[in-house]
This record gives sequence, C-alpha cells and structure tokens, in this order.
Amino acid sequence: SEAHAQSEAVFRSLAIPGWGQFYNSQPMKGYVVIAVELITIAGYEYFADQQKKSYNKYSLSTNPFETHDLFDKVQTNKDYKKLSLSLMGAVWIYNVIDAYLNYDESKHSRLSSNKFDIEFENDGIKFSYSFSIKELRQNSKW
Repeated sequence: SEAHAQSEAVFRSLAIPGWGQFYNSQPMKGYVVIAVELITIAGYEYFADQQKKSYNKYSLSTNPFETHDLFDKVQTNKDYKKLSLSLMGAVWIYNVIDAYLNYDESKHSRLSSNKFDIEFENDGIKFSYSFSIKELRQNSKW
C-alpha cells in the first residue's frame, strides 16, 4: 500500500539521513543531505575539540589578563558546537519530512515486495535487503 511504502521512505530517512531520498528516486538530493549532515557532524566534532583545548588552556592559565580572553574562546567554541548540533538536527528533520512529502508511488510500482533486515551476529551486524519485481501492465486502447 502507498501508506506502507511512504512510511518505508520515512523509516529509511530516520535511520540514515538521505536514504529516504534515494528510495524516492532522488539520488542528488540524497547525496546533498548526506554531505550536509556529515559536514555538520564534522563541525560539531571540531568545535567540541576546540572547546576542550580552550578550556584546558583557560584552566591552566595563571595570568588574570589572559583568562578573560581564554574564557571567551571557550564560550565561542561552545556556541559554535551548539549551532552545529542544531543544524545537524534541522537537516535530519528536513530529510524525514522531505522523504514523506516527496514519495511518488509511480516510481515504486514495479516492486511487488521488499524486505530490509538487520541481524546482530557475534562478528558484527549484517544488513540485507531483498525485493521482487512485478511486470507493469498498462491498459492501452488502440
């Protein structure tokens, strides 16, 4: 059913940003979502590291004239870290809403069934996806 397939697109986007866009036959949008999400994750990690380094300098400083500037650096990096986290969330929310709104059943009408599995094994995680294709028949009048 369309509702089930639409929820499949949403589930994919919830699991991995951009996956729902690929499912909806929008690969370029999927690549952009993945790239922007990775950039925001990298930004978060960068500013978290800078905040830690700034805090270490601040906590070791004995110069009262320097501590104010160092504290400002800690706060600035903390603010940028929060901004990166907010952008990361915004991209994730956009990606889920976009996957829901841009689902087009006609692009999925050839799939008669599909199944996505995640199995946890002793040596790792196994992902599998299986599907079957049905023949499209169109009514045409001559």
